[in-house]
Amino acid sequence: MRRLAGRLAALAGADLTTDPEEWYEAVHGEAPKYSTLLPEVAQTAAERRGLLKEYFEPTAEERDDGKKIPTKAHRAIADLVAAGWIRVVVTTNFDKLLELALEDAGVRPVVIATPDQIEGAPPLAHNACTIIKVHGDYLDTRIKNSDEELAEYDAAMNTLLDRVFDEYGLVVCGWSGEHDQALRDALTRCKSRRYTTYWCARGELKDEVKAVAENRAAQPVTISDADSFFVELEERVSAIHKVGERHPMDTQAAVEALKRYLPEERHRIRLHDFTREATEELVSHMKLEEVAAQENNSAEDVAERFRRFGALSQRTIALLATGCHWGHPEQDRVWTDSVRRLVEADPLRGRPVAGEYTLQYPGLLALYSVGVAAVAASRYEMLASLLLIPVRSADSRDTEPILQSMYPDRIIGDSVAHLLYPHPDAPDNKWVAPRSQHIHRELRSAFAELIPSDDDYDEVFDRFEYIVSLVETDLESEARDVLSIGGQWLDRRARGFTLLPEGIAERVRKEVDRELEAWSPLQAGLFQGSVERLLEVKKTVDAYWARHRRW
Repeated sequence: MRRLAGRLAALAGADLTTDPEEWYEAVHGEAPKYSTLLPEVAQTAAERRGLLKEYFEPTAEERDDGKKIPTKAHRAIADLVAAGWIRVVVTTNFDKLLELALEDAGVRPVVIATPDQIEGAPPLAHNACTIIKVHGDYLDTRIKNSDEELAEYDAAMNTLLDRVFDEYGLVVCGWSGEHDQALRDALTRCKSRRYTTYWCARGELKDEVKAVAENRAAQPVTISDADSFFVELEERVSAIHKVGERHPMDTQAAVEALKRYLPEERHRIRLHDFTREATEELVSHMKLEEVAAQENNSAEDVAERFRRFGALSQRTIALLATGCHWGHPEQDRVWTDSVRRLVEADPLRGRPVAGEYTLQYPGLLALYSVGVAAVAASRYEMLASLLLIPVRSADSRDTEPILQSMYPDRIIGDSVAHLLYPHPDAPDNKWVAPRSQHIHRELRSAFAELIPSDDDYDEVFDRFEYIVSLVETDLESEARDVLSIGGQWLDRRARGFTLLPEGIAERVRKEVDRELEAWSPLQAGLFQGSVERLLEVKKTVDAYWARHRRW
């Protein structure tokens, strides 16, 4: 408004040092108003559109300075829309800031800015969001600016507004109502009190809208500004919703929620809290009385407790698999912290009760889910971070790499493993490697969307276990002379792994021969980045598998 008044002052030859508003009031006998100023500067709708364009579209410098871009209020509203709390926005603004914020939040709104767009628009209930621009869009020459243009709306717009104000609750914010006679009339026409109206203002309402608010029986809300109000509103609604959704929450719904938090830095805290809450919910079941108070500890009873912990772990392992597969490197700490938490949350500190390690099972599944996801996404730096997570050992306050304590053969005993994954054809119902085959099956649903093909899933799972066997051997060689004792340690650890398909060792060898130091696991820092060290470890592991006819 000051700029428009300044333009008129310049055209009239006024002193440029004069305050534009004071000049206008002195000449016209009244304070300048936007609705009367604009027609004086630009008389036709097309001229107004050209004039206003510069006020809505940022230059590169303005964009860098954070000007003419969505505000905190726009983004908070967009988050409320994305979460399903807001479905319709009625605005007197011409700009596209809300549309930009919504698109950043993953929502493509239906925009109605002219009467003819009403006829072709889908029903409100079928849209994720409908934006009704009652004064038009600045890119359209039919925008409404003057008091005369704002005095009444087209019949189709009135009908639409009558429906909206009757069928929806209303939050009014940032609207003075001073010039918008047609919008005041639309609110006044609605006689229903089906849902509450909340009227936000920084002070007393102006006379023009006070009667409208009273007619709607509006609840007054005192705010300092739109940004802080909508940001706080979104935070409180989200917090209340979390309390309601925390118990229970469908696994697929949780995964979809996680996907919304992964792409953007602004959801960093939500991503952390969401994953932590799922992890802590699982930890809450990992209590000593779950195993210590059991009178009957037959193999079948123990197997049943493993099945129960497997079911309790499904939501968390699905979140970890999805997060690791689609996440960014700066988010990796979220997944590794969750794995460490599940491993160290065991109140028994890795010691068995009546011969079972049930409370270590969720940590084992978490380790596998993140590891398989990392291999599937070729995220070997993430894999290296995972396999070398320092965890507190059971017998001391010292830490050791997670692989030196978390492996299937230690946690799942022979008799329990065969009950968890019985062989349907063998006379004794036993597989060669039931532990790994059971975990392979237990994780399949978590990877159903990430790896749809069963063959691809088998390949990724087996590649993960093969790399793990190499890394385990390398880690152990630093503490004892494993490579020269011919695999005695491997005999104790590796028998938990699956019956590896023929050819995986050869495929890895060809990759290493072709890529040498550029082989991704070496680039990630495994095997100290040494091809020679890797090949020596591989020779020992392959010899062990060959002796035991694992291929």
